[in-house]
Amino acid sequence: MGIVAQQGETRTPIPAGKYLGVVVGVYDIGTQTGGKFGDKRQVVVTFELHKKKGVCRNEEGQPLLTSKFYNLSFGKKSGLRADVESILGRSFTETEAKAGYDVTDLADKVCWLVVKHETKDDGSIRDFIDSFSLVDEDDPEPTSETDTVVFDRLDPSRPFPKEVPEWIQTMVKKSKEYASPGSSGGGKPAAAPAKKRQTVPADDDDDDDPPY
Repeated sequence: MGIVAQQGETRTPIPAGKYLGVVVGVYDIGTQTGGKFGDKRQVVVTFELHKKKGVCRNEEGQPLLTSKFYNLSFGKKSGLRADVESILGRSFTETEAKAGYDVTDLADKVCWLVVKHETKDDGSIRDFIDSFSLVDEDDPEPTSETDTVVFDRLDPSRPFPKEVPEWIQTMVKKSKEYASPGSSGGGKPAAAPAKKRQTVPADDDDDDDPPY
């Protein structure tokens, strides 16, 4: 099987198929440049993968993880909104959507997800999360081995918590907030309510591909 370049590393692709996913990471990576819709504030959600018989492991015996990038928006065409609705098993009303969604609430959520493969122009294989669905009462209740990490404070003056993966740190350091400290209100998400970190309705675009 080919080699995939993803998340700032080279690794063997995750086998295609259906998995139970536990959210073990929610990371604000700041405003990333590029993409067909221009610069966008982005978050990364990381899942630990399980089958009904237990946790899946990589070649080193560690729990198998996969991640998905999202624009920090919650409009009608938002990829984040569509996936959150699938994970939670319900649709948001427009009133709820306009109020925003606290993306950190995804931490420790369990869902079904489907991993698929695509072959890139250079012949390498990229795995990606194709879809999500709600777990029901008859499904297993996986317990993650990976510690859950929420990183939502972009502050170039402070060191990264040791729990934040190096590839996430690399993405954050590429953000506009780190290139120009203080340019976005001290690292707070754009237009976030004062009491709660929330995503907010923005453009109705859907440009959630990772910025590499």
